[in-house]
Amino acid sequence: MQVQDALGYLEKVKNRFASQPVVYNQFLDIMKDFKSQNIDTEGVIKRVKSLFKGNRSLILGFNQFLPPGYKIELEPERRPTIEFKQAMEYVAKIKNRFREEPHIYAEFLDILHDYQAKRTIDEVYSRVQRLFKGQPDLLDEFKSAAQQTVRVRALLAHAPTSPYCVLCAACPSDTFCLNLPWRPSWASPRRPRW
Repeated sequence: MQVQDALGYLEKVKNRFASQPVVYNQFLDIMKDFKSQNIDTEGVIKRVKSLFKGNRSLILGFNQFLPPGYKIELEPERRPTIEFKQAMEYVAKIKNRFREEPHIYAEFLDILHDYQAKRTIDEVYSRVQRLFKGQPDLLDEFKSAAQQTVRVRALLAHAPTSPYCVLCAACPSDTFCLNLPWRPSWASPRRPRW
């Protein structure tokens, strides 16, 4: 390891936490403990990952301080896929189409939730077919999505569990929609935690 590289890394840490000098000082303490062998390599890796949680480049940049045979590896970043984007656009289309009939949108979400929990794709398609009667474009798009399991999985994985209520995009996800007089069957009966 070059001294220049180490100083550059320390400068990155200092700049990143300029408004949080406690974090920078904790990092220096970790480095001192590691150098004086008060903590082993596994311990320093654990502490650095915890201290820099959410800062991939700093965590991975710390590899230069580790002895041979040790390397911090992180899970690849999950980026939204085209399939996910298409699935979310489809859900938004349904929400928009039935904005005057929110019970239909809620029923669609119930169908997705049921499929996620226990239904076959044939059962889901049959229910969606009945729900979207008179809406052939929505049915065709759902059928296309059903044939591409990845898109259906994206729909199912994000419809009822997004960070906000899927009905109004404002309520926390573990509550029922506060903007509706009724609660979808999948919604929690708890009041929201504001």
